[in-house]
Amino acid sequence: MGAQPQASKSFVPTANRHYLGASVHVGDFNSMGLIRFQPKTSTVHKVCSKISVARETGSLDRDAAGKLRGDITWMFSLCARQVGKIASPLLAEKQQGSDPALSEAHQHTLALLQFATQHAEPRDIMLRADLQEPVIIYSDASFEHGELKLGWVIFDGSLQPVGGTCDVPELVLQAWVPRDQQIFPGEALCGLIVPWVHHSLLSNRDVIWYVDNESAVASLIRGSSHQPDVHAICQFSQVLLHTLGVRVWWEWINSESNPSDGL
Repeated sequence: MGAQPQASKSFVPTANRHYLGASVHVGDFNSMGLIRFQPKTSTVHKVCSKISVARETGSLDRDAAGKLRGDITWMFSLCARQVGKIASPLLAEKQQGSDPALSEAHQHTLALLQFATQHAEPRDIMLRADLQEPVIIYSDASFEHGELKLGWVIFDGSLQPVGGTCDVPELVLQAWVPRDQQIFPGEALCGLIVPWVHHSLLSNRDVIWYVDNESAVASLIRGSSHQPDVHAICQFSQVLLHTLGVRVWWEWINSESNPSDGL
């Protein structure tokens, strides 16, 4: 309301401001027009140490799960956006449950979280520069006569569009949850295959990605799913995008407007 802040809440100007799990650097704003968000070294060390203890003991109790959840929420929400959510279902389960034992799937999730934490790079937000236009991706899947095919089209400004297609091997399908229709995991799998194949094109870029399957879009946004095979796909997708420095906005689109359908 215009009142002067209390003395205890005032502070002198500084180039770095420290928060829970992360720091914000504004010292380069005048010269470069950017603000840098970066994870605090102490927080990275603390998170990795807690995960190492949990993996070594095969146990994660309520208190440890709650503290770990708080640490990664602050660090990733400021610096790396969605990737911290790959462990949210596990940490919520352990924080609210009574069994601290970690299954093989839990160990797998913690290993991914530890890898993502160790590879948390600073995030620069440009405020005064002419931003590069986002890459536009459309992807699709078809499942007919027991065969799963994927297709995608990538538009990068005025450059020649890039299209791709592939068949998913039968060995992969056999490892998934048995279903009459494997479109759902197939659509989600595009979120892993496309950045893996086109990593040089997508690295450190903003992406708008259109998918015509609502369940796949929701799972890719969360980085998790109640279906164990889709859950693993979305986890690896989030970690790969995080490692490549790719920021994705996932969006549903109707099938008739999806140009990757032909592929």
